[in-house]
Amino acid sequence: MGKGLGLLRVLDLEGVYNPNFPDNLGDLFHLRYLGLRWTFLDKLPKSVGELPYLQTLDLKHTRIDKIPTTIWKLKNLQHLNLDEVHLDKDAPLHYRESLPDLLTLWGLSVSHESPIKNGLSKMKHLRELGITFQDRGQGQSTEALVKWISDLKDLQSLRLRSKDDCGKPSNLSLLQFSGLTKLSHMKLLGKLQQLPTFDQFPPRVKVLTLSLTFLSKDPMPTLGQLPELTVLRLLGDSFIEDEMVCPRESFKNLEVLKLWVLKDLKEWKVEDGAMKKLKEVYIRRCSKLQNFPASLLEQETFQDLILNNMPSEFKNNISNEYQWKVSIKDF
Repeated sequence: MGKGLGLLRVLDLEGVYNPNFPDNLGDLFHLRYLGLRWTFLDKLPKSVGELPYLQTLDLKHTRIDKIPTTIWKLKNLQHLNLDEVHLDKDAPLHYRESLPDLLTLWGLSVSHESPIKNGLSKMKHLRELGITFQDRGQGQSTEALVKWISDLKDLQSLRLRSKDDCGKPSNLSLLQFSGLTKLSHMKLLGKLQQLPTFDQFPPRVKVLTLSLTFLSKDPMPTLGQLPELTVLRLLGDSFIEDEMVCPRESFKNLEVLKLWVLKDLKEWKVEDGAMKKLKEVYIRRCSKLQNFPASLLEQETFQDLILNNMPSEFKNNISNEYQWKVSIKDF
């Protein structure tokens, strides 16, 4: 390690391809930030656990699929960004001092064997969590994982995914998230037999994304009751039926709506008084959709309807008098 580098506080190597790391990272005693995003690094020295003041470790877009167990002992680490690193059953999370101040945990993958109870559950102060449940057969339950999440009272952002060994979506079993009063951003990826009821959702969620949920029951009557929802994204295969109805007076604060790759959706109805603050709708590859609610285009608040890879007939059915509010992006 070069002379004087021991005083270094920030080391950001983003975009440097596969940098050659020395084994004695511990010599960077005062390091607070270690950024390795987009380096495609495949291994991290064990000595990373010897950085007593490290606060941020960013490993997104690397090839690192296993992290040194010494990381779990970093007492001052606050932000840990991983790239689908699996947490195995032998991870030393039973230590009392394991990551006591962690605020961000992103890109971790767990299974039913991973230490959640008395392991991850000791991390009580997380504000951002992005986690994948790996279902390894026999329809293993996400209940222990979701129970831990439901107790994270400081959580502000959540990305929860469930997939099988082939990478295909598997079942998500959601418990009540109504106690997550600070949660504003929520993304769910995985099969849902049904949505949680309105009173089981985080009460202050503002940005909600559903993807690969394969809902067969119209989610709009439930989602329309969320009082602070401003952005709703219904992405690929989130809803698999042909009719969607936004009830009267629903979605009181919604401003942005994205409908992407809802392959079976044919009809979309918006009842009186719904979506009165809507500004933007983005519809992409909903190949069977036959109508767009004209009442939305007539609202003073409405600014832009963006169409991407939609059938010519659908585009032609939108009245010429509204064309100034329509953007067509076929690419």
